Order: sequence, then structure tokens, then C-alpha cells
Amino acid sequence: MADADIFSATMFLTVEALDTKEYSVVKFYQNCGFEFSDVAQNKYNYDSMFGNQPTTRRMYKLIIPVED
Repeated sequence: MADADIFSATMFLTVEALDTKEYSVVKFYQNCGFEFSDVAQNKYNYDSMFGNQPTTRRMYKLIIPVED
């Protein structure tokens, strides 16, 4: 897995989750620990408000813990 690869510089994974009236995988990805970024959520809200209903939603999941 990417989180166990000592040569990987990957900090997070991103997906474009299918999200239509007929079918959505958003809940699946949320159950797997994926979240919406503020930017992705704002774009989705903006598009929805002005009648451009997106068919995917960008989500991300941190795979390497961020150290404080």
C-alpha cells in the first residue's frame, strides 16, 4: 500500500466520486475515510446554486499522518 512505501512521497489520495440522482458512491468513500476539501465543497455549492449539477465530487484521504 502507498502508506507503507518508504520511497513514496504521496500524502493523500484523491477520487472523483460519481454523484448523480440515479447513483452515488459518495457515502462509500466517506465510509472509507475520504472527505471533501473546502475548495471542492465550495465549487459544488456554487455549481449547484447556478443550475450546473456536477456528476462527480472530488474527495481526498490523507494516507500519511501530518505531524504537528
